[in-house]
Amino acid sequence: MSNTTPLSPCPFCGKTVELTFKSGDWGYTPNMVGVHCESCKIGFSEVAEEWKQGIGTYSIRDQAEGNVVAKWNTRFA
Repeated sequence: MSNTTPLSPCPFCGKTVELTFKSGDWGYTPNMVGVHCESCKIGFSEVAEEWKQGIGTYSIRDQAEGNVVAKWNTRFA
């Protein structure tokens, strides 16, 4: 994970959660970044697609990781 913000524990059970990355199948399923609590079986994910632009490759995986961590760490008061 390239993001430096730590993940908050699960809001339901308090256990440590994992940030995951799942490679998609080109043309069928996009790459996904997600957060998941193995104990509660809850979580969510966000698209993290890569594509070639000119000579280099542009990736929104880092941005997707940051979005997922920020959403997960948001708690209602």
